[in-house]
Amino acid sequence: MGLVLAVATKRLQKAGPIASDEIIAIVRELSKGTFACHLKRAIQEIPLSGDAERIARDINTGRNAFVHYAPNRPAIPTYRGKDVTTDEALHMCLNDVLQTILELVKKEGGKGDG
Repeated sequence: MGLVLAVATKRLQKAGPIASDEIIAIVRELSKGTFACHLKRAIQEIPLSGDAERIARDINTGRNAFVHYAPNRPAIPTYRGKDVTTDEALHMCLNDVLQTILELVKKEGGKGDG
C-alpha cells in the first residue's frame, strides 16, 4: 500500500490541482497488480536507495512465504534466512519495513530529517 501511495503522490504532485474523481481513478489504477508490480513502478518513478529496494523485495519474499505457508510444506517460511515465526526475524522485518517507509515519506514529503 505504501508503494502505491508513494507513486500516486508523485503523480499527483506532477499533475497539479485535479478533481477528486481523477485522484480516485489514479489510485484505483495504481492499486491493480501484485506487490512486484507496485515495486517495479515505484523503482521507475521514485528513486529508492539500494537498501530500500532490497528490503522491499525481501519483505515480499517473506510475505509470500508466510502467506503461502502450509504445515505439509517442507520448509518453514523465512525472511532474510530467518524463521519468520521467531522474535528475531519479526523484529528484523519490522525494522526494515520502518526504514523503507521512512525513506518513502522523506522522499515524497520532502520535509524533516526523516
